[in-house]
Amino acid sequence: MGEPGRLDAVVARLARVPRADVQRAIVEGRVTVDGLRRPKSFSLGGGERIVADLGAEPDVPPEVCGTSLTFQSVVRLGWSVAITMRSVTNLFSMFGTSDFGYGDSREFGGHAFDDPANYARQSPITYVKRIRTPLLILHAEGDLRCPIEQAEQLYTMLKAMKRKVEFIRFPEENHDLSRAGRPDRRIERLRRIQAWWRRYLGS
Repeated sequence: MGEPGRLDAVVARLARVPRADVQRAIVEGRVTVDGLRRPKSFSLGGGERIVADLGAEPDVPPEVCGTSLTFQSVVRLGWSVAITMRSVTNLFSMFGTSDFGYGDSREFGGHAFDDPANYARQSPITYVKRIRTPLLILHAEGDLRCPIEQAEQLYTMLKAMKRKVEFIRFPEENHDLSRAGRPDRRIERLRRIQAWWRRYLGS
């Protein structure tokens, strides 16, 4: 058995360390593609909390960036295009709407009702005005882990600001769309991803 509180301390840092490591590698030019340094056009994509790296500026504290590896890096690192899948954008509204229940309270240092400011600080939606990278949003309508309202909030705000954004909803699918969804829908998902890359990065 570990020391009391040790696991909670580790979990609390999960939202900070990965993002910092990835961004540091890119900023310092250590990321290579086929042996080459970072190309002029750099794309970003991922699931769940990936949206967090699109909106933050250098003076935003690390815990903000940690909500995922996608929302903040676009402004900081100059991403050319991005894709987010099964997004987590608003931790406050996700509290109690996800089938995860309120388990995130361990990761974010307390319940949403105890420290709403902390949840806002770590929610990508707080920094949505900073997002200017073309963004494709993919989400399954039956996702209970990351409810589709998370994607709807992001899409609606970006559209209201006339940003380059596209929202693809997959009916009758859940959180496991990419792994266990209906075959034709999994193919369509991949087709949409490929088309988005080609639109902004070329062949």
